[in-house]
Amino acid sequence: MERVWPTVILRRRPASKDLRKRKGDSSRRSGRSDLTLLPPVASIVGLMKHRVLLLGLVLQAATVLAIEEKELPEKYRVWLSEEVPYIITPTERQVFLTLTNDKDREFFMAAFWAQRDPTPGTPTNELKDEHYRRIAYANTYFIDAPMKGWRTDRGRIYVILGPPKTVERFEETLSTNPVEAWFYLGKTEFGFPSGFNVMFIRKHGIGEYKLYHPGSDGPAAIMRAYRGDYTNREKVYEDLKQIDAVLAEYSLSLLLGAREDRLGAAISSEMLLKNIATYPFKLIDPKYAEKITKYKTQIETDYSLSYVECRYMTRLTRAPSGMIFLNYAVVPKTLSIDQYEKTYYTSFKIYGKLEDESGRTVHEFTKNVPLEFDEATLNLVKSNSLCVTDMIPVVPGSYKFTLLVKNTVSKEFSDLEARIVVPGRDAGLFLLEPVLSEAIKSDAGGLRPFLLGDAAPELRPQATFLRGSSLTATFQTVGDAEGCSITAEIVKDAAVVASAGKPLSEIARNGSYSLPLPTAEMPAGDYAVKFSLSRPGGGGAVSIQTLPFTISPAAGVPQPWVYSKVVPLDKAYVYDLIVADEYSRKGDDTAAYAAYEDGVARFPAVSDFKIGFARLLLQKKDHERVVAMLAPLVPTGDIKTPEGFLYLATAQQATNRFAEAVENYSRYTAQHGTDYRILNAIGDCYLATGQKEQAIKIYKSSLEIYGDQPALKSRLAQLGAGG
Repeated sequence: MERVWPTVILRRRPASKDLRKRKGDSSRRSGRSDLTLLPPVASIVGLMKHRVLLLGLVLQAATVLAIEEKELPEKYRVWLSEEVPYIITPTERQVFLTLTNDKDREFFMAAFWAQRDPTPGTPTNELKDEHYRRIAYANTYFIDAPMKGWRTDRGRIYVILGPPKTVERFEETLSTNPVEAWFYLGKTEFGFPSGFNVMFIRKHGIGEYKLYHPGSDGPAAIMRAYRGDYTNREKVYEDLKQIDAVLAEYSLSLLLGAREDRLGAAISSEMLLKNIATYPFKLIDPKYAEKITKYKTQIETDYSLSYVECRYMTRLTRAPSGMIFLNYAVVPKTLSIDQYEKTYYTSFKIYGKLEDESGRTVHEFTKNVPLEFDEATLNLVKSNSLCVTDMIPVVPGSYKFTLLVKNTVSKEFSDLEARIVVPGRDAGLFLLEPVLSEAIKSDAGGLRPFLLGDAAPELRPQATFLRGSSLTATFQTVGDAEGCSITAEIVKDAAVVASAGKPLSEIARNGSYSLPLPTAEMPAGDYAVKFSLSRPGGGGAVSIQTLPFTISPAAGVPQPWVYSKVVPLDKAYVYDLIVADEYSRKGDDTAAYAAYEDGVARFPAVSDFKIGFARLLLQKKDHERVVAMLAPLVPTGDIKTPEGFLYLATAQQATNRFAEAVENYSRYTAQHGTDYRILNAIGDCYLATGQKEQAIKIYKSSLEIYGDQPALKSRLAQLGAGG
């Protein structure tokens, strides 16, 4: 029953106007990624137990000379050199190479994983499973080099540290090489800062992404075709800052928010990278490995950034269209605010991710939330806290929702995870989780978070209310609720202390229901309220929701100042786009096809529907429809993504419109960058129109980018250009 936080830190210092004006979605720099917002399973290492029980006869082993790794039988050579090279300690490696038979090697491998088992005594070794999942992921997605993905720099970091919290992509430009910045929340107990980046750079825009070192690489490695003096690091940094201030800041130090001089920042970054390389060695005591060489019989193994706490609330709501939205509200415990002249401001960068039960990313987003306050609003925020809200549409399914909220002023971070179940049309009658509030406003002016029909409850994410308050539960249902009723039982210490119930027809609003709760006379304390939705005629509850709440003994409970973005109804098509994309990501092509086709029909001026629909039409090989739909968008400039040109070019090539295909493949590469597969397609188009010499030139350019193309080499040989 604590008072609602807020701790507001006002920083009176000159502020950069550029930073104040960095508003809107950051999709210019940040791309979609399957890596974002997954918490590293390495966090389970805190549960590890290191114990070796020696049973039976103890024998002293003879000293054995180590063999060479290449002399191992294939199974064990692969295990040592391809499966565990990043996590096996030098001691363990040395011991393994002294083993002389497969039985001992098998025993060692079992002990190796047992020492790393976070839940000994259970059938599953979660860390082992996660390790092999990471290798498989690296081999699948880090394929920009002629080697297995785990051997690449990105693969190595991914295997060691696991998925980053976020991935920020800085796309290739005429002036800069492509860069990826992986953000991790550090494990301070192992010497990491509380938050840091690991960066990768693709020099000259081709080949493998290589690990970036702020000291030895520096901003000059990020610049391409730089006309200045590469040795003048300060000048290169200032030039890069003019192109992208965030990338320039990242180029100096992997420790975000570091206040060191640049030399110190480079040294700290290098120490961080070395710490990453040895991090797996700190998770166990390798002495066990030495012991099993001694006692090989009857051995049984038993095996900166500052994080800021936040309060949060998630709810599902149903829009008048029937679309289901996931609403979230976040109240950070500490709020840092900068002052610029007479304006106070802060800014949040929000990363969100929705994953289904198989771990597949269904939706992800990056949003910037810049906030400015006058002095009156600042005082309100100081005394009542700040609540940031937003919403995303969600299609039926069970999901894990992950959110990372970054205060870009203070470099502080908060995160949340929630399990979400979105009912489908075949789910029957379903009660969506109610919202408890002391007051409700009417609002029908658009789509906004936590709007239930025309009801806009005052939000209390901390679920703490003033003593003497009469609370109201506002809720919605999915399915046919005609004739149904709702009951609410308020429970304290496992006993029902009050209850209320009404037929839904008596408490109906426009698009929702509001049930008054008998809380005015309740003493301070912690409670829970159980809502039961029942059909007419009895038979028990068909849907139940339970919410905890607190009645505070304090004289007052602050009402947070709520930031909420309202989307006008004429702009609501953005949510239809997200729904279509979610169906597509879930692999439900039938629903995705219908959603995109409906969007094309209802919003003919929105080209994104046509581009998304084109991808599905290509799968069905309906190339003529793709051409008819996308070709008119080229002269009007309505294809604004490189994928649109790629889809159109693919369809044009398939329908023998080779000249047009070359033009649109070229537009794709101009925006996305050169890809050897696109060059091959362009070469095929030239060859199909009898332009042999031009085709040979393009094919050779493709081989310069990626040489391991035996089929292409064979084609060049047939064309008389094999040399």
